[in-house]
Amino acid sequence: MTILKRLLLFTEKCWKGHPAYFNLRIGRRRKVYMIEFPSWSERAELSRLWQLAFDDQPRAVRFFFQNRFRPEDCLVYRRDGKIAAALYLLPASLKIAGIAYRAHYIYAAATLPEYRGRGYMAALLEAAGQKGWARGEAYSAVLPATEPLYRFYAKAGYVLYYKVVQVAFTKQELSDLTVAVHLENREWLLPDFKRLAATRNARLTNREGSLQWDGDALAYAAGYSRVFGGNILTLQNHGRMDYALYEMAGEDCMVTELMSEGDGYLRFGAELLRRAPAAAYHFRLPAGGDFLGKNGVAENAGMLRPLGNQPPLQAPLTGPAPYLGLALS
Repeated sequence: MTILKRLLLFTEKCWKGHPAYFNLRIGRRRKVYMIEFPSWSERAELSRLWQLAFDDQPRAVRFFFQNRFRPEDCLVYRRDGKIAAALYLLPASLKIAGIAYRAHYIYAAATLPEYRGRGYMAALLEAAGQKGWARGEAYSAVLPATEPLYRFYAKAGYVLYYKVVQVAFTKQELSDLTVAVHLENREWLLPDFKRLAATRNARLTNREGSLQWDGDALAYAAGYSRVFGGNILTLQNHGRMDYALYEMAGEDCMVTELMSEGDGYLRFGAELLRRAPAAAYHFRLPAGGDFLGKNGVAENAGMLRPLGNQPPLQAPLTGPAPYLGLALS
């Protein structure tokens, strides 16, 4: 029996939502493998693993560990006295066939280079699924960064499920579209993240299976945008608090999520021109329909996996495509 199969067997037998220890006999020597929750004191080691794997800005990594990290939402694989691999399970929810389910989002899954190719991440994903199911979660979502990673997660039971479109405008194009927009300062509000989450989830109601986030997740996304020179814009629009999350990337403005409708799109466009001068504006949007007269090509932007005894999944074949969002890539 392979090491991975033994790990999965012991995970299935032993996982109880508490640190699980795996004692495997290999040849004449016994080695101890451990999948468990980390401690608060291990944030520095987890941060080093993160930066080594993703080459993110140190400020962005610090922001996560200062504002979003909770040991009970992280699993680590220990080997040789150190953390060889880790992943994070961010709490979320979704609705399928009108039924609300708890879920989690797999974030920043990483393995040290010297331990890659040994099945450690596959074992962590299996443990994460069992942990999620034990705490009442029915689905696990992930947004792979590359095509090979899509294939890797497919082997772990994830299916293609979420889509987005990318639409871009030059500064002149956006200016021409919004030239007649009259903005009033009273329309722009300080963010109330609980209200923003309610707006987001309401606007995605017709997109079955879309991942829904709470106010804390939106607050984190807004703070993360500020790390990259961006911010969140909030607009009072027909009784709802709409918003746009954006970051700066060189001379371009990247709108990573926009929740609005009707003339709200034009007002956000005009305000972005004022607050975030850029050579071009790139909008990442739920798939389907046109945006300010342009149509983007739908592309895969996330996968979903049923946990426990949930039935197999298939992405909706009709209707608006499900949306993951919040740019948690």
